[in-house]
Amino acid sequence: MSLIWGGISFCLPTFMIGALPVPGLSWAGAFWVNVIGNAICAILIALAGYAGVASGLPAVVLWRRYFGSVIGGRLVPLAIFCSTCGWFGLLLAATSDGLFEMLPPGSPASHALLTVAIGAAMTITSMLGNSAILLVNRLSMPLLMLLIIYHFYHAVTDGTPYFDTAYLPTGETDFFTVLNLIIAGYIVGAICSSDFSRYAKDLRANWLGAIIGVFLVSLFLSYIGMYIKLATGQWNPLKAVYFAGSGPISVAIIVLSAWTTNHALLYSAALSLTSLAGASRPALYAVLAGCVGTAMALSEAASSLEGLLTWLSYLFPALLGLFLSHYFAVSRLLPGGAPGYAAVAALLSGSLLPLLLPEWAATMAGILIGAGVYTGWSWITDRQRRVRLKEFTMGNGRST
Repeated sequence: MSLIWGGISFCLPTFMIGALPVPGLSWAGAFWVNVIGNAICAILIALAGYAGVASGLPAVVLWRRYFGSVIGGRLVPLAIFCSTCGWFGLLLAATSDGLFEMLPPGSPASHALLTVAIGAAMTITSMLGNSAILLVNRLSMPLLMLLIIYHFYHAVTDGTPYFDTAYLPTGETDFFTVLNLIIAGYIVGAICSSDFSRYAKDLRANWLGAIIGVFLVSLFLSYIGMYIKLATGQWNPLKAVYFAGSGPISVAIIVLSAWTTNHALLYSAALSLTSLAGASRPALYAVLAGCVGTAMALSEAASSLEGLLTWLSYLFPALLGLFLSHYFAVSRLLPGGAPGYAAVAALLSGSLLPLLLPEWAATMAGILIGAGVYTGWSWITDRQRRVRLKEFTMGNGRST
């Protein structure tokens, strides 16, 4: 589990999100917002993974089982598919852009051809399933960590001028706004958590996977992203490696960091298509998802990453709150499940009410409102059921 979540976390957006508070917050503030944000993300992913560990089922199957064919079988898989393909496109675009910039002048490879070739290569492991994803991550993660640590150590200790800049916070960034964006960046991962937690041996393995693969890996990369933003004015870690004169290392980091994330995204996208189509053809659906994500990369959607995170902060938190409240509370109150209108009310309120709140509160508010409305409505339904049962019992007692 640590390798799966670590591979998903080890991507360029993690550097970017980690660098968001620099130079707006103080260095301590930037560090602690990343600590708190990544800790919350790890907890949410671990909690959402409980259902997968207990049932051995992927997220889309659980959503259909919990919330029926409309919300669970259509709305949620479609939302997951659009989001995972979007993230695939964003990472693919960043990967092809980085590699294209390193090509020598006059190279016959076009940007579009490079994008399509990389997208096709990244689709292969998702077609082969979880075992192939785990194998690639097992080989890539140690190498990526060693490359990053080695070259940044030399960049700092060799006195590279990019790391000599004094840190002067501008005060233009709000702590909670950055915290909201960090959590929003992992919301889809939490919703899809059961896709991978179903392979965990037990809850302990589920928690260790989230703590090591999400919290520690993301915090490490976020801190490097902070350093790079300070040193170069940009979040991209490849600049520092490139300045160190290590072009081949840059290529390895670009490709492997995107690969370990993108094949997991396509895996979840393929499972979503399975739920939508009602037929189990994961390899075919992985190819279709890869084609959609590659088309998004060619449309240059990567320029709107922060806008996408903001959009996600309103759409998915209510769904996550709904899922968590069902597993931990509602399924115990109402073993047969809550009425469908309770889920609809929770989804609408959790998605719309945060629009009335400050942007920095959107993600956690959506989770709490969605969970609170669904649990509260289910509690009321359970109380009404108990009252009717009591009245029925008393009526039968009087009639006899």
